[in-house]
Amino acid sequence: MKRFITLCAALTLALAASATAPAYAADGPNPAGNNGFIKINNETAPDSIPQNHPHVGCTFMVEFYNYDKNNDKAKVSFELQAPTNKSEHKLTIKSGNLTPPIGEDSAGGGNDLDAREIYTLGFIGQAHEKQGYHVKLTVEAAGSKGSGKKHKVFWVQPCVSTETSVNPPQMLGISTVNTQPPTTLPVTGGTITTAALLGGLAAIITYPIALFRKTNR
Repeated sequence: MKRFITLCAALTLALAASATAPAYAADGPNPAGNNGFIKINNETAPDSIPQNHPHVGCTFMVEFYNYDKNNDKAKVSFELQAPTNKSEHKLTIKSGNLTPPIGEDSAGGGNDLDAREIYTLGFIGQAHEKQGYHVKLTVEAAGSKGSGKKHKVFWVQPCVSTETSVNPPQMLGISTVNTQPPTTLPVTGGTITTAALLGGLAAIITYPIALFRKTNR
């Protein structure tokens, strides 16, 4: 009889625990604690399976999983880490939503994808010769229970510039062609001296006079 009463008490406690256990259904209540987590994704065809890539290109995805309902927007920030955080280094965010909405549904478990955002980072300063730039991501989910901040530290390769500079033709050893017409006609043949020019003018003037006198004799 005593064993029977003990078994009944254990079953009662188990039923009570299961009744108060957190639910992970999409429309159920949020479980206790800060349930959200983030992943860095470098897949060209992303899926809903949480995967973390510690080495990415300058354009990559941040995935937000299992966040509580009513966490309207996350706050996303990036900062450089050693050894690429010296005074000559600088990080800029070229594109990407820094306040993505993540609280449209309740926490639904480890595969509950709440948001996926694409970011492109730009850098100034010398990158690590093999790893690129060392970056820390911080995501703060305002209103979540427990600690509201999540972090990821990973390496980002610099973007490859597609811009090409074209030097002026003279810098390439190519002579330019002048397409403008000359302001004066070029002189062909030998050089015309001033005396020859005056002599020609005198002959032109005196020839009609001599011809007139000859015809009137």
